Amino acid sequence: MATIAQNVLTQLDDSQVRRHHVRLFSLAAVGIFVDGYDLNVISAALINLVPSLHPSSLETSWLSTSALIGTALGAAFLGRLTDVIGRKKMFVIDLIFFVLFALASGFAPNMMWVIIFRFLLGIGIGADYPIAASYVSEIIPRRRRGAFLAATVGMLSVGSIVANLVSIFILSVDHGPSAWRFILASGAVPALIAIIMRSAMPESPRWLLVKNREQSARSSLQQIGLGDVATLPAQNLNRKYPYWKLFSPQFVRITILVTMSWLLFDILAYGVGIFQPILLEGLGFHSGIPALLGNLAINMIGFAGMLLAIATIERVGRKWQQIIGMLGMGLGLLLVGIMSAHGTKGLPVGALLAVFGLYSLSNNWGPSATTYTSPAELYPTALRAGGHGLAAMSGKVGAAIGTFFLPLVKQAVGVSNLMYLLAGVAVLGAIVSIVFGVETKGGQSLETIEDKIVGIRGESVNRQQTNLQL
Repeated sequence: MATIAQNVLTQLDDSQVRRHHVRLFSLAAVGIFVDGYDLNVISAALINLVPSLHPSSLETSWLSTSALIGTALGAAFLGRLTDVIGRKKMFVIDLIFFVLFALASGFAPNMMWVIIFRFLLGIGIGADYPIAASYVSEIIPRRRRGAFLAATVGMLSVGSIVANLVSIFILSVDHGPSAWRFILASGAVPALIAIIMRSAMPESPRWLLVKNREQSARSSLQQIGLGDVATLPAQNLNRKYPYWKLFSPQFVRITILVTMSWLLFDILAYGVGIFQPILLEGLGFHSGIPALLGNLAINMIGFAGMLLAIATIERVGRKWQQIIGMLGMGLGLLLVGIMSAHGTKGLPVGALLAVFGLYSLSNNWGPSATTYTSPAELYPTALRAGGHGLAAMSGKVGAAIGTFFLPLVKQAVGVSNLMYLLAGVAVLGAIVSIVFGVETKGGQSLETIEDKIVGIRGESVNRQQTNLQL
């Protein structure tokens, strides 16, 4: 019986990447694309919304933060729910939030309702992080799992680029005070397309095995292309972990790693990213579309970093890619601080793009990929979405801290000192990664990683030739 189960897991892990893998990855990753679109579209909307609704500085901070607070709650609570009711059901439920509240944001009557609808939109955004990561990690062959997970979170960059392009188009066509409404509501379009695309997805066979749903698992395996099997004993997938196990001695190191590194990373990624057009204006770019074009150029450099991450994550490894990326982000921010200290106007455009580009390249090559990948690999199937949701929640708490306090700190201490502080946050993130980092490169199965972490040496460990470096 165990041999048959091992053969099923071996087929999942050792098959070549085929068309059905790419299709299912695309269906999972399309939600992350919408996440990137909806989280970043606010940076363009602010350019038009501020002179239209005349929000106070505090209201602007709440507007930029509301979706992130919702994202934190959605990741934590709906991530755990995903382990209970399944990946596929939650894939559709979370996108309903996207459609309804993206449209509602565009039709909001006043600033208060924009903030509320962006918060509710964030709940759906947060749910998609653990669902997509869990699904991709559970169906992709082990030797390409890291690359596909990096590509999944890389869709955030694609979403932000498309958000910039759409926003530029809308602002070019409509210069009126209501252009921000079209910008915010536009997020409903890709979400609606994603709902239609995801309706035919099979459930994760690993999750079905955990739930002892043998007939459904058989059907799912057929849809994934593995064919029929006589029986499906779940072997070590039958291990049951209550949610509190995330904080047990077995998993506490993992939990510290994934929560703290993601929190520190998102303080930087969202604190700088959402206000990047405004920062560029303050550093010499003209207002409006030119600042958005500069933001787009920086995001394109970040996209190149995402492609590089996909190519190197299995060779460089999750731990060192995260450490080097954090330090690269810190260096970029330090250089921005030095440049801005010598004058906030008239800085060379090429120099600004170079230092912000270094920050963006390091961001997307390093911790953007690795903070998303690590919890999906390090937690067992029964805890995967819940653990990933906890990590994503921590990240979005960091994002909310960054977006809420960045304009206030900038006003109090100036751009250059703010950049120095953020560079220090990046260095702290590198230190956390060094102390608590866990390496999973080498194409290990999820069950082998689990066995190593919980201290079990069994047949599923011995069938792997690579070792988990703890």
